[in-house]
Amino acid sequence: MKKLPLYILFIVLMNATYSQIGPNDANALIGLPNATDLTEINAILTPQIGSVVYNLADDQIYRFTSSGWQVVSGENIYNTDGALSGERTVDMAANQLNFDTSVDSRTTLTLRRTNNANSVGIAFRNSGNAYPATIVMGSGSSGNSNGLDFYTGGNDGNAGNLTKTLALQNDNQIELSEYGETPINFEGTSTAVKLLGVEADGGVVEVNTVSSSRIFYPPSIAIDASTVSANPAAPGDESVNLYQQYLDQFTLANAATSASSAGAPGTLPTYLATELYYYVTFFDPAVFANVAIDANGVMTYDIIGTPLDFNSLINVVFVVR
Repeated sequence: MKKLPLYILFIVLMNATYSQIGPNDANALIGLPNATDLTEINAILTPQIGSVVYNLADDQIYRFTSSGWQVVSGENIYNTDGALSGERTVDMAANQLNFDTSVDSRTTLTLRRTNNANSVGIAFRNSGNAYPATIVMGSGSSGNSNGLDFYTGGNDGNAGNLTKTLALQNDNQIELSEYGETPINFEGTSTAVKLLGVEADGGVVEVNTVSSSRIFYPPSIAIDASTVSANPAAPGDESVNLYQQYLDQFTLANAATSASSAGAPGTLPTYLATELYYYVTFFDPAVFANVAIDANGVMTYDIIGTPLDFNSLINVVFVVR
């Protein structure tokens, strides 16, 4: 009979352990001690490691650790910075990930690199786990520091193996890597220079070398060669500003000697003197000597003989820099 109370108590405990909580049994729930805010939590004296308390201010559970009170499983990307411990995958299924903001900002979504020697970007991967395209903020090693590089050449399991197709450079220039592969010799260099055109479907194609479009002849002018220069031994007795002659004619400066069609602009497009290179490609050595031309388009010369038929030639070419 002495064992009966203990046996009855064991049955009662077993029944309590396996009892279910009904919809009206809120008082049967086990609650956590709570505190008004974090200040009150931090004021708790000598808490034990593993102690927990509920913070009414932010609706978070705090656990006491060797580092103090810490939020239990409360960290998320909306309120806490952190570091990934491994790769993570978000299965979008049929859903979209939207970034909405009511603020006019260029930093709604930011990719930041902590070392400017490294590139950072977005890679697009297909169902076969290969990368057909990436968009990257370039670095010094990519030849486009702080610019934007587009890689669409290839389909590789390593995004770093793709070939660059287009670069939006930091100096407001655009580089098309696919074009201009055949070098030409222009201005003493062997760099590829191409003229691009746009087809009806929007495709970009190489038309021809752009060097020819940069070369043009200035307007014809008359040079008086009826009198031999006073001192041909001292170069530069005579001079003419070829750039100014070009500018006067292209801007139709003299209305008495120029005309244009109906509806045409009042002037032709012109270049600054410093935007051009100047060349004298031929002159009659029986009439002219000591011919030179400076960086501003001023040509100096001496007349050493008058042309027999009152006609002689000097060929001048302008080249856009």
